[in-house]
Amino acid sequence: MEQNQAVGPEFDLAFIKNNQQIVLRQFKGETIGDRVITEEDLRHIPLQALLAHDFQNLADLQGVIPDLGRHYPVRTQEETGLSLENFEQLGALDAQKVVRKINSQWVTSANLNLLENLFPIITRLKGLWPNDRNTFFEELWYLLRANLGARTLIMLYNGISESNEKLVKIKVEGEVLPNSTAAAEVDLALWSHYEAEMGPNFSNINYQAGKGDWVSSASIMQSPVLIMAKIYQYNPLQKALLKSLFDGLSHA
Repeated sequence: MEQNQAVGPEFDLAFIKNNQQIVLRQFKGETIGDRVITEEDLRHIPLQALLAHDFQNLADLQGVIPDLGRHYPVRTQEETGLSLENFEQLGALDAQKVVRKINSQWVTSANLNLLENLFPIITRLKGLWPNDRNTFFEELWYLLRANLGARTLIMLYNGISESNEKLVKIKVEGEVLPNSTAAAEVDLALWSHYEAEMGPNFSNINYQAGKGDWVSSASIMQSPVLIMAKIYQYNPLQKALLKSLFDGLSHA
């Protein structure tokens, strides 16, 4: 059974006015902030969706930020029924409904893409594993974020320190772009907390639908990975696809 979590009290939506101006609306409870941003700002603001009048508006930005849809859901007025004027008048409750609908569509699209291209995706990722571990996990981060519709996504895994070639924990996290750093003490504590529940197969350790907190573990080529996310929904299709993905990544 699908379990849904209410949209969080803080979220951001944006609408492309033209190729130089983008209207950003920041919802914080009942408080709504409005400001105009540029395309460069889109790289750093964790939007729940980017809206536009039509595909031409989106095409104008593709040259600046390729693969926009990889970072967050992108929708046109035809798809949402929202004009710029409607968008600028959205209240918090209506905005939450928009976010939930768009997020659900984004997740469904990502799930179908993974279902149709599972073996090529596994093959491509496994090709990165031996010699480019950072790129492997960044690509995996994008894949998981879309298939989960995650607002935030953190992965912890065993890596090799470049300075002394010792085994260390690496953290990949982000809201728009993945960023790899050495795990901090709090990350190591989380690893220790869940370590007893981490096994050789993909496993859901914890999911609190009310809060959207999701914790799972997997093993890639016998190397354990801890995954933590904030999500809106988690259904049997997502679970089955992730299991198939990690099963494929776990075998030579």
